[in-house]
Amino acid sequence: MASKPNAKSVWETLSVIDCSGHTEEKNGFTYLSWAWAWSTLKKLYPQARFEKLGATPLSDGSQMVSVRVWIETDSGVVLEDVTEMLPVLDYKNKPVANPDCFSVNSAYQRCLVKCLAYMG
Repeated sequence: MASKPNAKSVWETLSVIDCSGHTEEKNGFTYLSWAWAWSTLKKLYPQARFEKLGATPLSDGSQMVSVRVWIETDSGVVLEDVTEMLPVLDYKNKPVANPDCFSVNSAYQRCLVKCLAYMG
């Protein structure tokens, strides 16, 4: 685990954390636990926040979800701000037509981890 952040950038702080012991294998794909990733970020940056920005239906019946993650200082200075999109996918990583609420929720959690990966 990295030490508490100081003057280093968010990237410099997060990119040195070894995530390999916190992944899961499902259907031939490796996933990082969203709960572990978020917990790790909050330990280093308690003021970190995320927002689910909604699901966008596409013409083929599939959907894209969007998540924003940002970190501010106690004085409101933004240290990092990432918004990303991710399609709602099935267990084969193929788009889901007319996804159910569980599939949409899973996509949000994966999109959250994607945002965190861009941060480091």
